Amino acid sequence: MDKVTIRKKYLDLRINYDKNIRTKYSDIISERFYNLYNEYDVFLLYISNKGEVDLSLLFRLLWDCGKRVYLPVVTGDDLEFYLYEKESQLKVDKFGIKVPVASNRFDIELESNSRIVVGIPGIAFGLDFNRIGYGKGYYDRYLKTKRLGRFVGVAYDFQLLAILPNDENDVKLDQIITETKII
Repeated sequence: MDKVTIRKKYLDLRINYDKNIRTKYSDIISERFYNLYNEYDVFLLYISNKGEVDLSLLFRLLWDCGKRVYLPVVTGDDLEFYLYEKESQLKVDKFGIKVPVASNRFDIELESNSRIVVGIPGIAFGLDFNRIGYGKGYYDRYLKTKRLGRFVGVAYDFQLLAILPNDENDVKLDQIITETKII
């Protein structure tokens, strides 16, 4: 299958995935993520959209430990990350994604001594550590220019395929976490 076919098929599966199962598995994935990376300092994560793994539990666990959490914001053709705290106000952007209203932008120079992990959503993930997102390349461009810490795909088991088509612009993940696997 090509990227377009995979994207359509697995986005439909993800959006139509049973909400109760999605909530249960999201919490399991959040706990696994926390247990693997709770020694890290900075977390570049996302708020779920269109059936993505919901990291709400992970946010609470990280905030309780005083960790710094940042969320992605699309500005033009670029992705930037902004601080997300318990009391942060959110707005809905042009893609229907909740983003921080006004906060501090993530600065790799200021965080250069921090251990950083990036939790990356996607539509499909390969056991070859490739991923397919929405096709705009925001994450790939960002990650390519800012090699920072661990790149961790966050997915449900059904989103895993053996291998995915990829090209020179795609950035490989370091790890994938699902409700039953850590790859």
